[in-house]
Amino acid sequence: MCGILFSKNIEANLFLKALKTQGHRGPDNTGFKSFTNVFIGHNRLAIIDLDNSANQPFILGNLTVVFNGEIYNFKKLRKKIEDLDWEFKTNSDTEVLLIGYSIYGTSFFKQLVGMFSLIIYDSKNDEIIVARDFYGQKPLYKYLKNDKLVFSSELKPISILVKNTFDEDSIKYYLRFGMFQANKTPFIEISEVENNCYFRYSISNDIVLIEKEKIFNEYSFENKTLFLENLSEASIDRTVSDVPIGLFLSSGIDSTVIADMLKEHSIKSYTVSFNNSFDESGLANITAKKLKLSNEVLPCNEENNINYVKNIDNYIDIPFADPSYIPFLQLCNKASEKIKVAITELIIVFGKD
Repeated sequence: MCGILFSKNIEANLFLKALKTQGHRGPDNTGFKSFTNVFIGHNRLAIIDLDNSANQPFILGNLTVVFNGEIYNFKKLRKKIEDLDWEFKTNSDTEVLLIGYSIYGTSFFKQLVGMFSLIIYDSKNDEIIVARDFYGQKPLYKYLKNDKLVFSSELKPISILVKNTFDEDSIKYYLRFGMFQANKTPFIEISEVENNCYFRYSISNDIVLIEKEKIFNEYSFENKTLFLENLSEASIDRTVSDVPIGLFLSSGIDSTVIADMLKEHSIKSYTVSFNNSFDESGLANITAKKLKLSNEVLPCNEENNINYVKNIDNYIDIPFADPSYIPFLQLCNKASEKIKVAITELIIVFGKD
């Protein structure tokens, strides 16, 4: 859960102040790079390659990238690039991403297996490439008005950099349905970047969108064996990490299937428990015992719920009507004492060019 921030025609001191507001997304390092009227920032949560050489913004010649997410097949892509006699300076997926783009261009995005939101700045051509994964698992918001352009992982930094107006229609929709319409936010001037797309902007003079394309095409697998093979491979890919990882286990089908796929990999699981009918810890313990997993049950302390509600703006960037975030936050808080990455779900995109 890193944070990325990009701006055009914004004051430097404001940009640094805005970057700091999403520091909780990346407590391991805050990076900043400035060009003429262009600022690029990154808050890093280090998962792959903990060395400082992998910090962002990451630069290769005239290309600079900030990236939030993880590329699960980066080792396979790295081997492919190394066969072209490229040498890597880090062991990070970020470097694979940027070198791959420098070689193959935007077609490289089709080869990515993972979750990502990214911005690549081309200082030679004064252009940026913005892209999000298939389902938009990693947030990215956009402000474009007059000559000012901002991209951010959260709404708060944008609110610091520019003035925004509440969108009454959008808020009414949320209050009625408990969610915002696709790509909408509480503000008129801010929209969510469309998922499964990349965008190329020219920002040399006027800010102009010069290219927009979908990244992946989705199709279904009718072959059961092929589906299970991909499911198993996808599960294992998500265990690639240079920090301790764990699995959030409930009694649901999704986490149970993932636990079964990872039972040979000595992964530890965590379950939240309640003193009421919502409690799933009993069934989760049965699953863990059958799969020979070490499962730790972490009670939801209802007395602390009010503290999470009072500080909700520190945890949730855009409103959503789901009270399950309270026990989930407690689970994350306790589990973070022992792990840095938690597998909570498995989203697989089966695509073809």
